[in-house]
Amino acid sequence: MHTLRPGYHFVERRFIGHKIEDIGEPMSIVAFLRCLQRRTRLPRAVQVHGLEPLLAQMQDREAGRFLRRLFADASDWLMQHSPSIVIFPVARITLNRKPHLIHDGQELRFAHVFGRGLQQEDVGYFIAPFALS
Repeated sequence: MHTLRPGYHFVERRFIGHKIEDIGEPMSIVAFLRCLQRRTRLPRAVQVHGLEPLLAQMQDREAGRFLRRLFADASDWLMQHSPSIVIFPVARITLNRKPHLIHDGQELRFAHVFGRGLQQEDVGYFIAPFALS
């Protein structure tokens, strides 16, 4: 099993409990984004559900910038005051030139939101630091 380090973890659901520990309190993506915006303290580890449907609705450039700005603005605060581990359970991750999430047969970009720091840890498992580059 991989040792979880601080940051955003994108893990195929089938690997939770196998490649990574099944830890973290469940939270919806809407509640998580609201906590980031309001700087509400979060548990040490959270599993944020619903990233794929949100990204499916926000594939245009302006929506991606909005999400990226929200995550970037919260990065310092996250590193100092909140969870050290944020897990996004997803259905499937593919890797061509850049990684994509697969949701309802649709390829969803997410590297444009989480930056160049997004790195593959294993098949079906990527991690990005809180400090987005």
